[in-house]
Amino acid sequence: MADSVSWLIQNQVLQLTLPEKLTAKELSSINSDTEVVLDQQDEVISIYINADAVKATYQTSDVLRKSLTFVHHQQLDSLIAVSNNKLTRLILLMAFSTVNIPIARFDNHNEAHKYVEQHKTS
Repeated sequence: MADSVSWLIQNQVLQLTLPEKLTAKELSSINSDTEVVLDQQDEVISIYINADAVKATYQTSDVLRKSLTFVHHQQLDSLIAVSNNKLTRLILLMAFSTVNIPIARFDNHNEAHKYVEQHKTS
């Protein structure tokens, strides 16, 4: 797995760290690494998306929607999206609006980690 994809909670919550500049190559790599992990899971998992570094524009929504196809994987239970930028949170909501799983959005990691602790057990 690339540095941008790692376990937050082993076999329960996978963390994706999105880069500042969302290039097709980088997103393809993140998507591929994530799909490999999802394919290996016996149980459904959640994905924690750290988007703090992203410099989002309104086109970012389409780029994410087209590039991150893992969001339709059968082993994906929910998304937890975190960004300290209000526009980025809106873009993430728009990007994943067609996904049929719960999406929790947070403006800081403390609140997101509390949510994860409440919803995932070791």
